[in-house]
Amino acid sequence: MPRVTVALPGAAYEIVIGSGLIERLGEWCRATDLGGPIALVVDSGVPERWREAAAGALAQAGYRVETIEVPSGEASKSLAQLERLYRRFAAIPLDRGSTVVALGGGMVGDLAGFAAATFLRGIALVQLPTTLLAQVDASVGGKTAIDLPEGKNLVGAFHQPRLVVSEVVKYGVIADPALFAALEEGREAILAREADAIGRLVTRSCEIKASVVSRDEREAGLREILNFGHTIGHAIEAASEYRAYRHGEAVAIGMVGAAMLSEGMAAWSEAETARLRALLTALGLPTRLRAPLPVERLIAAARRDKKARGGSLRFVLARRLGEVEVRAVPEAAVRAALLRLGATEG
Repeated sequence: MPRVTVALPGAAYEIVIGSGLIERLGEWCRATDLGGPIALVVDSGVPERWREAAAGALAQAGYRVETIEVPSGEASKSLAQLERLYRRFAAIPLDRGSTVVALGGGMVGDLAGFAAATFLRGIALVQLPTTLLAQVDASVGGKTAIDLPEGKNLVGAFHQPRLVVSEVVKYGVIADPALFAALEEGREAILAREADAIGRLVTRSCEIKASVVSRDEREAGLREILNFGHTIGHAIEAASEYRAYRHGEAVAIGMVGAAMLSEGMAAWSEAETARLRALLTALGLPTRLRAPLPVERLIAAARRDKKARGGSLRFVLARRLGEVEVRAVPEAAVRAALLRLGATEG
């Protein structure tokens, strides 16, 4: 069973990758010396059989388990839902030796992770991601956050999980041309959800992110490269009020936008942008806006991105497959790229 170690000073943890791991959740928690009671925070979209399997596995291992359901969707990453979790944690009650388990996609991982990071000044966290995006991105690296009406992930904390049971195209662009080529060649197996193909992608993606996070846990510099496509992606989510696009869809469009900017600002060519767009399309992801959004609204949202410095717009740009850099980009260039993606003036 593949494992990837995220090596951090005083906070190293393992990512366990495989099938059927929900049934072994209690066993893994005991092996990691996690305490109870356990708050199992579940996305309402998670199938009943999965939540029952997780709760049952924990109970079989001797834990007292309280399941807390959170409504699906980005709107749940809110102060209101955070307060609700705090109050449920207090009612259980959880103590400093207790554990929070997040079962679902990136939303519940962010919300439950931030709650665990801040309740009683921090309690243990287990991420059990159920979507591919969460398995290779949100669950790895310790970043947790909630949204404000003004923007995405504006309130957050670094809180490393004790155990992770595990944006794949992104990793090919920023760090591994061979992974990018494997995606191109194996897209049929990926779309068919063949276990071996998905397992290899998850493992390699987690290895890349773990390597970056191990060298820059607090996002002081290097870790910013993991945000390739996210500046425009987050702006699209905010400008459409988190209703029109799933996170992975918005990031796919954002990667095309970042590739367009790279044509003029780095050594990236139009042919490479076309190659990226073709791969995303083959994987069923959008590469431009489905409906127009005002370019001014998108730029305003991008200015709230955490990479912004002194009012300047900063982007992760591709020099070539496997090599990226973070640079300030003139607003005029950003505007032109957004218009090419389907945004509108006025």
